[in-house]
Amino acid sequence: MTAGLILAISTIFMALMSTVSGKLSDKYDSRKIASIGMMIITLSLFMFIFLDNNTCIYYLLLGLI
Repeated sequence: MTAGLILAISTIFMALMSTVSGKLSDKYDSRKIASIGMMIITLSLFMFIFLDNNTCIYYLLLGLI
């Protein structure tokens, strides 16, 4: 059940951010927005390098968001 809640939080956050990113891409150059998004994803994946059995759940949630 905990894993499902963790995945649900990241899915809800993606749904909320998709509307914001859609409005931003209408207003600004979408290549810049996509580049910023890829940079955020890269930083999030870099955080996962440091995961182990004792990692706090909040650190995992921060990496998923």
